[in-house]
Amino acid sequence: RNDRPGVILPRALKVNILKIRMQDKGLKHEKRVVNILATDDRIGARDAFDTLIDNAPPQKVNMVKNVLMTFANSYLTSIGLEVGSLEDFQDGARFCILIGCLQEFFIPLYAYKSKPETFEEKLSNVEFAFQLLKDGGLATPINRPA
Repeated sequence: RNDRPGVILPRALKVNILKIRMQDKGLKHEKRVVNILATDDRIGARDAFDTLIDNAPPQKVNMVKNVLMTFANSYLTSIGLEVGSLEDFQDGARFCILIGCLQEFFIPLYAYKSKPETFEEKLSNVEFAFQLLKDGGLATPINRPA
């Protein structure tokens, strides 16, 4: 009796989904990448920030947010940018710029969307930022889209 599958599937299998809608001004399309196997061992893994958010009083969480913003602004203000809240990083654009500042290299403007409009563009920016971190020798962060 053979209980093993004949085909060994990869740990991650990503599929491109293209959604096209008819609008007044023509067709609008959205592209999304989905991992249909979702076998990443780190999915659901928790880190120190999860523990802090779950267990710390709001004052401590706010203190950590302020320290992170001060750190980011100490690098970004040298190139004329500033963040007012951590939400400024959610589209990935400032995150890419910050990584470039920290690693002391310029990221060409064509490499990411400086003003992303769609979820896919924002996700692409964040994935690019994660790749920059990986290329810089850091561990790849866990991606948890909201």
